[in-house]
Amino acid sequence: MGWGYQFKCEKCGTEYHAYMGQGYIAAYCVYCCRNCNYWVSEEPTKVKMCPKCRKRMHRANDEEARMLPCPKCGNAAKPEDAGYLRWD
Repeated sequence: MGWGYQFKCEKCGTEYHAYMGQGYIAAYCVYCCRNCNYWVSEEPTKVKMCPKCRKRMHRANDEEARMLPCPKCGNAAKPEDAGYLRWD
């Protein structure tokens, strides 16, 4: 069973989520760019390049995934703002 986090941005109200782990059919992980803070939750690959700045992205650990910035306005999330979810 996979897990993830759901957020609601305090600044702009955007709701977003990030999936991690493996379910029956799919697997997901979160990739983050240290250069521009872009992130994406998708199927694992060996090397992931940022589509915005073309730098190499890294796999986020659980702590990083709980603090993903809002994809719309970039507002930083706080760990206590992340709602835990499970998916399959």
